[in-house]
Amino acid sequence: MRAIVSPFHGLLVAPAKLPNSPAPSAPCSRTHALAHSSAVSHRSGYVSLLKSSSTLTGSDTWARIGKPQHGSTAEESQSPHYSTASFTPVNFTRGKDDTSWAELAGMRWERSEDWGENVGIMKRRLALLRKMISSSSTLKGHWKKELSKSRDRGIVMSAGGQEQLTNAYASLLVLRKVTLSLLPVVLCHYGDEIPEETKNWLSQRINRLEFLDLAEFPFPDYHLPVFDGHPQPRSREDGYMVKLLALRAAPFKEVIYIDVDSFPLDNPEILFRDRNYRKAGSMFWPDLWRGKTAIFDMFEMPEASPWYPNGDLGTWRDEVGQFYDENTGKWDIKQLKNHQVPVQQTEAGQLVINRERHWDVLEYLLFINMHHNITYHIENMLGDKDTFPAAFGLAGKPQDFYQVTIGPLAALVDFERHGMIGENPRYKTLGQVQLHPKGYMMFHHKTIEKLPAKGDAGYRRWPIEIVTAPISDLQGGNMLFGGSEFQSLGKGWLNWGFTSYDVEYFVCGFNCSCNVRQMHLVDKVCTGRTPEMKEVFEHAFPVTGVKLPEGHLAYRASAKLGEALDTLPPDGLPGF
Repeated sequence: MRAIVSPFHGLLVAPAKLPNSPAPSAPCSRTHALAHSSAVSHRSGYVSLLKSSSTLTGSDTWARIGKPQHGSTAEESQSPHYSTASFTPVNFTRGKDDTSWAELAGMRWERSEDWGENVGIMKRRLALLRKMISSSSTLKGHWKKELSKSRDRGIVMSAGGQEQLTNAYASLLVLRKVTLSLLPVVLCHYGDEIPEETKNWLSQRINRLEFLDLAEFPFPDYHLPVFDGHPQPRSREDGYMVKLLALRAAPFKEVIYIDVDSFPLDNPEILFRDRNYRKAGSMFWPDLWRGKTAIFDMFEMPEASPWYPNGDLGTWRDEVGQFYDENTGKWDIKQLKNHQVPVQQTEAGQLVINRERHWDVLEYLLFINMHHNITYHIENMLGDKDTFPAAFGLAGKPQDFYQVTIGPLAALVDFERHGMIGENPRYKTLGQVQLHPKGYMMFHHKTIEKLPAKGDAGYRRWPIEIVTAPISDLQGGNMLFGGSEFQSLGKGWLNWGFTSYDVEYFVCGFNCSCNVRQMHLVDKVCTGRTPEMKEVFEHAFPVTGVKLPEGHLAYRASAKLGEALDTLPPDGLPGF
């Protein structure tokens, strides 16, 4: 590891203005100014968080995240204080001439013990659904009526159980307190996953929060039943189901969906204004991994779109070896760039979608995920993530599936900075950071090391200290599964980080050195590496990183997660 002060200036975010310090230059103040102006332009009565770095406790807290609407404690009243989503869904019932709808509903319980027969049943259902979506005026009328009753924009989350709700609470505090977003939030659950006492407690601390019980939502009979029984304790696949149901039932025309373990690092409202979203009506983010999943072949739609994962990464590495000169140690960059690397798979911990424009995509999305006994168990699939591009493909609009082209960053903490000398790995990962299309940080998805429901969170509550440049498939595999030295020790999956030799980070200062606004340029500017070069073994390491200034919005947002845990009762959220 080498810590380097970069000579590269002028593109980056300086720490927030401190008392008695000069104001940052214009290029360095964009993130803070945008978050602040966005909130103030929507509603008055909020105080900018830049005025204070106090903890979540204290009288000034409610000035920034909204006073509780019904009192300060749950014990003050026995009546419910929480709000349910103000939305009456349309009951989708078929018309007399909807033969495809009737036939599809009649196949609802048809299933087999044989894998091949089940795939055949699914494809027959898909043919009927396609016919129904294209020809049923009744279905289109139901959607038009439901969307006409929906509000314009909002955030949707889904959660069940104490740990998920603890992470949701921390995420919502960051949303309101740090990013100053005023978008309404609907927290979806299924049945009694969220106790009444918990709803009251959360509502007193998070303003503009509503709850929606998906078990009471009238899902149409042409889709498979969601659960054979009640989803408690919630399995991993049940969790994906609730998420997809939440998107279907969302009371908004345009939705930002955020997993409870994905924390905003900037005001998410700005995503609605992005030109890529306005053009496509959708925005998704890439995963670490490259190469195709079998779902595209299963639905017989290869090469049907510009995002189709084009080939195997291992084969690509073998082919590009000819562009490297071992004698000079240099690449033929032009040839390398012209040889397209397999595209990145989708990471669905956060997404933006226009439901009014893409209601048909939501129908296909629900269809694919309701057949999770098949679609989740084919090659390279992990839950719902790559069902999103597949749904756009089935709807015949792959060009409207927009995925941010910049890969995720690794969010790291440095154990040595905390006096933990000799820890291996030294740089522990707290998940990944997803970027705005322009390169600044939007979400911290704690895909691993989530916040605990109660007890000592240890390093899991620490703020992000170092962010890497966008990491490649190869670098991500080393981070999560460990290099040869870890595998030989039997560590394997327990690695979750990088050694001292794996990381070369640059230090940012008040003069805006190092690029923490346009993270996609870090490797190019500081090391001269292209994204393609990082996918080749000999050139993947060390990983390039940037140390976050403590005044940076992303640092402060991640620091609030630990403070959120401090506001919980000793036994965690009430009601459990």
